[in-house]
Formats: sequence, structure tokens, C-alpha cells
Amino acid sequence: MDSKANDIILVGGGGNCKVIIDLLSETPFNPIGILDPNLEKGSMFQGLSVLGTDDDAADIFESGVRKAVITIAMPCSLKKRLAEQYSKIGFAFPTLISDSAIIAPSAKIGAGTCVMPGANIGPDTIIGDQCTINVSSVVTHGITIDDYCNIAPNSTILGFVSVGESSLIGANSVIVQCNNVGHDCIVGAGAVVLKDVEDGAVMVGNPAKVLRKAEH
Repeated sequence: MDSKANDIILVGGGGNCKVIIDLLSETPFNPIGILDPNLEKGSMFQGLSVLGTDDDAADIFESGVRKAVITIAMPCSLKKRLAEQYSKIGFAFPTLISDSAIIAPSAKIGAGTCVMPGANIGPDTIIGDQCTINVSSVVTHGITIDDYCNIAPNSTILGFVSVGESSLIGANSVIVQCNNVGHDCIVGAGAVVLKDVEDGAVMVGNPAKVLRKAEH
């Protein structure tokens, strides 16, 4: 077996990276270091070496490291750009799932998506690539979540909801069943969504109302 088969590089060294490092401890993957333009090359972050910036990614790939995890959860547009950049180099993105998450056998979870401790994903749910399903969030049955979405801690998405690409569902929010959230939306913390959300809308309150159009 290739000695580097489970080596993985972490892209981004912010707060969410710390959570991903803990998540990786539950997997067979071996984090070898971090790439982040805002950290000093050669310094240490959470016990891992900072190996440089995104400009060093190709050299790391050529050294035999073939896997990456995009640790940045927000903004979704940055996560998308980095995922596309690293994909062109050739990196693969494993799906990372906490041992304490509950995943229905019929659920489908895309490449690069991270499912955090205590998350609950119900039957016939489809989650796209490069999403974050955060701590103790509940995604019930028959839900579709497109790529690059961030489902924040303790949020609840009820049955037969769809969430468009690059949307944020804020902490402690609720999306009531059979509603659709468009792409590039932000549902604010604690909001309760009772109707469809147009593309690019920022929703706040209970019941949730449009605050403004999101910038992306």
C-alpha cells in the first residue's frame, strides 16, 4: 500500500480548521500540514506545520499527497473557488463523517462534505459536494442540499426542503417542510422559514422575512 495513501493537506487555517483537525482524528486520514496565505510558513497551527500558501499546492501534490480538505466553511464563494483550484491540480476530496453523526443508509453525501459530531441526516436526503453539516444539525427526510452549503450548528431542516448552492443556514434556524431555499442565500441565526426563499435573499426573524439581497 502507498505509504502516502491516507495523507491529506488542510486548506485554510481558521477556526473551522480546528474543528476539522478534531474530525480527522476519527478517520484513517493523516493530516500532514496546512496551506494558508495568512499564516507564516514554517509556523505551527494546532500541532500541524504551515507548509505555505495555495501557490505551494501543486508541489505538495507532486510529492505524493493526493487528498485535500477545504476547511473554510464561509464564505461559500471562497470555498467553491478553492475546491475548483485544488481539483484542477488533481486533489481528491474525501467525505469526512464523525463517528457520532447519525446517517440514514439511504442518504447520499458528496465529496469533500464534512459531517460534524451529533449531526443527524435522514433517509432519502441528498447532500452535495463540499458542504458543512455542522454540530448537532438535523437534516430530516427527502431533503436536497446543493454544493458548497453551510448548515450551521443546531439548525433544523424539515422534510422535502431543497437548499440551493452556496447557501448558509444559520445556527438554531428552522426551515419548515416543503419549502425551497434558493442559491446564495443566508438564513440568519434563529430564523424560522415558513415559505420559499428567493435566490440571494438574506432572511431573518420568526417568521423569517427578507432583510436584503446577499452579496456574493
